[in-house]
Amino acid sequence: SGELSAIDTDHYWGVYPIGSSPTYSIEYNYSGNSFVSNENSLVMGYRTNNADTGWSDLTSTVLDTGEQTISKSSISANSGISATEFILGANGFPPEISSISGQTISENTSTDTITFSITHSSPCSLTITFDSSNTLVVPAENISYTCDSGQYTVTLTPAADQSGTSTITVTAIAPDGFTATESFNITVNEINAPPYALNQYICKTIDGGMGHTIALRADGTVLAWGSNYYGQLGDGTTTNRLTPVVVSELEDIVAIAAGERHNLALKYDGSLWAWGDNSYGQLGDCTTMKRLIPICIDETSGIVAIACGRYHSMALLADGTVWAWGYNNSGQLGIDSTENAYCPEEVHSISNIKLIACGDNYSFAVTGDGVLFAWGSNTYGGLGDNTNTNRSEPVEITYITDIIAIDAGNSHTMALRSDGTVWTWGGNALGQLGDGTTDASYHPIQISGLTDIQCIAAGYEHSLALLNDGTVKAWGDKARGQTGTGSIGSYLTSPTLITGMNQVKAIASGDKFSHILTTTGDLYSFGYNYYGQLGNNLSGAGQEQSSPIRVHGMYNINELNLGTIASYDEFILNAYLISDMDGDTITMSIESGDTDLIPLANIDIASTDSNTYTFSTSSTDVTFVSIFISPEEGEAGFVSLTLTIDDGSNSISNVLSYTIAHAPEIITNIPNHYIRANESPDPINITLSDDDSSVSDLSFLGTSSNTALINSVTTNGTGAERTISFTPQTDQQGDSVLEVCVNDGNL
Repeated sequence: SGELSAIDTDHYWGVYPIGSSPTYSIEYNYSGNSFVSNENSLVMGYRTNNADTGWSDLTSTVLDTGEQTISKSSISANSGISATEFILGANGFPPEISSISGQTISENTSTDTITFSITHSSPCSLTITFDSSNTLVVPAENISYTCDSGQYTVTLTPAADQSGTSTITVTAIAPDGFTATESFNITVNEINAPPYALNQYICKTIDGGMGHTIALRADGTVLAWGSNYYGQLGDGTTTNRLTPVVVSELEDIVAIAAGERHNLALKYDGSLWAWGDNSYGQLGDCTTMKRLIPICIDETSGIVAIACGRYHSMALLADGTVWAWGYNNSGQLGIDSTENAYCPEEVHSISNIKLIACGDNYSFAVTGDGVLFAWGSNTYGGLGDNTNTNRSEPVEITYITDIIAIDAGNSHTMALRSDGTVWTWGGNALGQLGDGTTDASYHPIQISGLTDIQCIAAGYEHSLALLNDGTVKAWGDKARGQTGTGSIGSYLTSPTLITGMNQVKAIASGDKFSHILTTTGDLYSFGYNYYGQLGNNLSGAGQEQSSPIRVHGMYNINELNLGTIASYDEFILNAYLISDMDGDTITMSIESGDTDLIPLANIDIASTDSNTYTFSTSSTDVTFVSIFISPEEGEAGFVSLTLTIDDGSNSISNVLSYTIAHAPEIITNIPNHYIRANESPDPINITLSDDDSSVSDLSFLGTSSNTALINSVTTNGTGAERTISFTPQTDQQGDSVLEVCVNDGNL
């Protein structure tokens, strides 16, 4: 209700003919009312009454000007009075919002359900907005709602790792312009989160290319096997190898990476080594010459991480910059062009990088606070920016945060978050995203039910995940047995347990094949084996393996097992990435379970010459820490090292077990032998040596991998010169690997 003035309804009409429709004007002024925001919200209604017809229906019009013209209905009576009534009203009323209860919760937890009601003629057709007074605690984009018959349900997620109070103001806007507001508080109490540590190299102890495999041993040397057409095995030849061979010229290596036909190795001093195919400059030596043995890339230094794509390479420097080189047809080098680079060039527009990864023709970098950048080919949506547009410079991927590990395959990408969940995106034709479908996703999606993950590996179109309990799950293409789940067939769309593998510490995926490394130092392989990339002394069509099989030679006596340390060597215990959500001061310490084998004085954290290291952190940064260990010379045995990371309020621990070995016994190289069926060869001469023991004390044993062909192997001799002899079974032919084991009674 408002007040109108200067409305005159007492007009003298005079005499009008029957059937006439006289008109007149009415003027008004509006003095206002709190329920009416402006004159456009007013309605004036009027009706007429002719003497012989009674009142007409009410006619209304919006009072949008200061005057109104009224047309009288036709006068139908012979005589009498025709009256007009004017009625003022408001065009609707404002909505009413019920009171909303505030909530107090702990940091990194979600609120309980928030509800309220709105009274209005169309309560679910209103425009609802939310305003947060403290967007660091509650970003406005983290608030959503649903409405059912005027009952509103609000979903509100505070920002991760933030605490404080935010006043949330709800505004309801009706179609006629009426509004209503109501406010409530969300208080997030701070909690002290434990620190987080990721061993950057342990998940990359093995890596696979298109048809070859490389493995990093605990003594800092590298093994390789499989296809060698481009010299990617680094043994100075182009001969395929069906069992592991030692890569030439490499020692003190702490990280490895395999491309399709080339490899990189990172030395503990930060220098980079490369070998194999160089058609597109992927070795980074400013040439296109393939290298049959590793060469040092002089132009790079201070490197802390490496990655290989199909034909391109990347390196992360300690200063947080990223450098790339090689093939660049899709912009995968991130240098704002599609021209190949034969020398390392700095990737544009990114800094403070702590993790890098390469896919087939695309690349990734993760900052110290877990922000993801991507560039290169995006045909299948593998960049994760919700498009399929190629990018020649890094773009931020806003759909996922808090990344601690990332890996990419041919068309899909995997990321591990700090909460142990796995997210995937990109191509999914063979179920490689693990979401139960074959639908591609152009942005990251979480794999349901897959938690407590410590390592991930993306293959050509299949995926692996290593759980904290030491088991492995796989999914995606299994046409070559590359999921290791016991059958060769189509594909798996959800993570499936690989049976029999429950003490795993590292995983890797290549092109249609995979590897698993156990805590005992045993390496297992499965999948495609045309080039001998499984390392089981077999190759060719039909040699796929659908279940894990042990790699030959990884336990040969003149090679140190992964996880074994030579007692005469210093070794790096790998590098850790340390973060703390609360920015607390961190103390790292290592205790030795056997100080005779590894004295505390032989433990050096971050080049401090101490087994204890204290440093400051921030909530948005990651600290890179290297650890060096020196076993006591001449000692051997089994030792456990306990790594503790403490932020003053919480701590985490990790037990690292190692075998300390004496200097290995040496066996002279034994050439391959070819004999005719039903023929007994002459005894094979072998020379033994051992730096720690008398050769006369060495035990000597030979075994055959194919007992149907060679049932037994006889060993003879007691000194340095020994022989082995064997007789093939009658009328049998084929191949057998004879393995000779020498033991000095020590580890």
